[in-house]
Amino acid sequence: MPTFTILSERPVSMASLKEELGRIKKRDDELNFRGQKTEEYLNYFVGYSAAVHAKVEEALLKLEISRLKPEHITKLLDLLPITPEEVKSVLLGYNLTITKENIAKIAQTIQEILAKETPIETVQPPRSAPEPITKIEDIPKEVPAESAPKESA
Repeated sequence: MPTFTILSERPVSMASLKEELGRIKKRDDELNFRGQKTEEYLNYFVGYSAAVHAKVEEALLKLEISRLKPEHITKLLDLLPITPEEVKSVLLGYNLTITKENIAKIAQTIQEILAKETPIETVQPPRSAPEPITKIEDIPKEVPAESAPKESA
C-alpha cells in the first residue's frame, strides 16, 4: 500500500470548495457520492461567489489583526458575519482574544463589501418532515372524557 506525505495544509473556504467541485464535475462529468453530498450541502449554504470571498479575505488581511490566523479568516468567510455580535460568536469557538475595536472593524469591512455585491441564488433544503394532515388550530383544546386520566378512589 502506498504511503502518502502531506506537503502542506491550508484552510479552504466553502465558496472555493464549491468552485473546485464545479471544475471536477466538468472534468469528470460526474462526482462520486461524497462529492455529490458535499456539492448539495454547499448549494444550500454558500451565498456568494469565490471572487467575493477573495475580496473579503484580502480586506481582512489588510486590517492586519495580529492574532487573526488563516483558519479564523476562513471561518469568517464561510459565515460572513455582518455585526460585531455575530463576529464575536463566530470566533468564540477559538482560543482567541480580539479587542472590541477589531471586532467592529471586521464586521464593518465584511458589511461594506457585501453591500456592493449581489448574492448567488441558493437552493432551499428539502423539508425534513411532511406537511401535517391537520392544522394545529383544528385540534380540539379540550380532552374528550374517554381519554382523560381516570382518578382512583
